[in-house]
Amino acid sequence: MSRRIMLMTGLGAVFLAGAFLFLHTGGRADDVCERERFVPADGLSLWPPGARCSFGEPQRTDVLVNPWLGLALVAILAAMATTYGHRSTRA
Repeated sequence: MSRRIMLMTGLGAVFLAGAFLFLHTGGRADDVCERERFVPADGLSLWPPGARCSFGEPQRTDVLVNPWLGLALVAILAAMATTYGHRSTRA
């Protein structure tokens, strides 16, 4: 059972990292920066995590997190809990 938990935790981490990269790069990052700061995204920031938005004179930089990441985290955790619950009742 411990292997199953470790596997599910690893898969959850991989899916969360994939969701983070998907939501904070490209057009989705531009959408976050344009909605909050009215500028296109300047790139991906790993720490602090989020989309980097540069604006103003002198230039300032903010890092914004896409609000959809929270929903992705809840969905991943729910899928992990459902899978674990389904498999543990079969044993």
